[in-house]
Amino acid sequence: MINLDYRRFDKVIIFLYIFSTLFFVYQHSTGISWDFSCYVLNAKYMFANGFYFEWYRAPLMPFLIGIFSVFGWLTAEYLYIIFISTLFLYSCLKISKNLKCNKRLFYAISLSPFALINGLMIGTELLSLALLQLFVAHTLERKRRSGFSLGLSFLTRYTNLIFTPLILFNKNYKKILVTLILFISTVIPWLTYNWIVSGNPLTSIANSYALNVKFRGYMFMPFNLLDVLIVIGYFLPFFLLGVFLRLKKMNKIDWIMISVILLILISYYKTPYKELRYLFSLGLPVSYFSTTFIDKIRNKKVVTLIIVILNFGIASFFFTPLYNLAPYKQIIPRLDDCMLESNVWPYFNYLGVPTDTYPWKNTLNSEIKVGKRILLFKNNVEPEYVRDEEFLSHFPIIENTAEYILLGDENKCAPRYKVDTPFLEKVMKETGTKITICEIFLPKELC
Repeated sequence: MINLDYRRFDKVIIFLYIFSTLFFVYQHSTGISWDFSCYVLNAKYMFANGFYFEWYRAPLMPFLIGIFSVFGWLTAEYLYIIFISTLFLYSCLKISKNLKCNKRLFYAISLSPFALINGLMIGTELLSLALLQLFVAHTLERKRRSGFSLGLSFLTRYTNLIFTPLILFNKNYKKILVTLILFISTVIPWLTYNWIVSGNPLTSIANSYALNVKFRGYMFMPFNLLDVLIVIGYFLPFFLLGVFLRLKKMNKIDWIMISVILLILISYYKTPYKELRYLFSLGLPVSYFSTTFIDKIRNKKVVTLIIVILNFGIASFFFTPLYNLAPYKQIIPRLDDCMLESNVWPYFNYLGVPTDTYPWKNTLNSEIKVGKRILLFKNNVEPEYVRDEEFLSHFPIIENTAEYILLGDENKCAPRYKVDTPFLEKVMKETGTKITICEIFLPKELC
């Protein structure tokens, strides 16, 4: 274990922790991201009988926010950010000790411009990396708790299951078995919740896979090496030189880092719709190999200072405020108490208005007929028909502005309801086809 007594920290680490945490807090104060708002809504659903829930999201972030909600929901968001920043510091100190590398350098490189900007924008990236680092650290120590770390990592992002093969580096069949048992034990409470609430223990996992992989084949994006280079950033030469340096005398640590790189790239390649943040965990091997090389330089203090200045300087230069909800707040007083559907549904739910997802084109008429209000913002990519003025003109229009159009029959009013239908059920309702959870993972003939 690492003693977190602040008196043992050097000034650079203290500075990095304080200013990176302040950076994350300030970023969140400028607004909120789509995904972060959804995680907050999931937390409210689980802890405060909320009215909106997305089954395909992993539960750890909502669970943590729910725990912090005893101090108030808005405060909980900031406490979550501070907690994750602290956990990340701990994981960096822990793994740098196991990797036998300079902890100050490792932490400084880990807080890259990409990490600062994307670490807590969505909410799960920095938490996912912190847990991966703890998992690798425990694996290097051959401790069974690595199964617990892997389980928490999986409950942060389901795609982290791809790191499971790393437990084979234990080279002890009994420890591997115990690690798997601990992993399963960590996940069982969430599977049980799924079973009790939805009737199937795999509801969340299956819906996540269906939404992000199974039904996204039409959006398949080719693998682009430029994405990897953007994530690595200006550390690329240090990273490559570090890899070259270690190639001469590869050991267990190096093989684990190489494995992490390969597993991340494989996962990214197989994901149809690719976002740069899916490569966030590359921060671990990049930090390790870069530290390995830079640590050979004589005046490491100067280099570290330059890295810190560059990281915060670049992150500040490319800093973009999060989404401002003020425009949506202004619309709420003009809405009635009927059930709302919109193409920005998470934001209205976050603001306290129960809102379902926008209807498909072929069901728009039926949704209006039952008394629902359809609020569509014209600058959104989806739905495609939002830009088809001729099509929309066939429906009753309550309000039409340059920013949005509000459809609905003012003589009818559908009562508001909880929005917690799993993605798969919505697909079956819209398409009229039956899809079992088994068929999400296996060929239909095997189900």
